[in-house]
Amino acid sequence: MIRALLFTCILGCCFLAKAQEPKFIQHELGDANIGITINTILQDYQSMIWLGTDAGLARYDGTNWDTLVLPTNNEHNITSLYEDHRNRLWVGTKLGEIFYLDKARQPKLFDIEEGLPKVPIKAIGEDNEGQLWF
Repeated sequence: MIRALLFTCILGCCFLAKAQEPKFIQHELGDANIGITINTILQDYQSMIWLGTDAGLARYDGTNWDTLVLPTNNEHNITSLYEDHRNRLWVGTKLGEIFYLDKARQPKLFDIEEGLPKVPIKAIGEDNEGQLWF
């Protein structure tokens, strides 16, 4: 009886050890993206991966890469990404531009009455009252 119990425990541990093995899947960025520097990365509430690069904003859903075109003619070197408590994605650039993605995930320029900063947006955060800090 004890041998059968011991055998069952050892066999069970073997199966549990197998369940603990990590699995890594390497995803290629593609030849068109060679040499692009990734400055910031964020996983949103829908598990999409957002990449802020020297060449702009990209989204990865686990299979496909999509590039989002930001609504100004400037070269977009993305320096910061943040998702607020309402699941709105905020994007900061090296030129001081600030964008947000609307509910349809289309980028919009954040228009501030005082004007946009003239320095890179290195971080975006939110306080307990829901105010955003750039």
